[in-house]
Amino acid sequence: VAKLQKMVEQEESLHQVLQRAFHRQIGSLPYLPDFVPKE
Repeated sequence: VAKLQKMVEQEESLHQVLQRAFHRQIGSLPYLPDFVPKE
């Protein structure tokens, strides 16, 4: 259960990151959390 909860939290965080990336100011750098693959 704890593993699934952590996966859900990461999915929610990723969703928030993607929302910010689509709505960010031009020229500002996006923030990527540590669990997001860099490649």
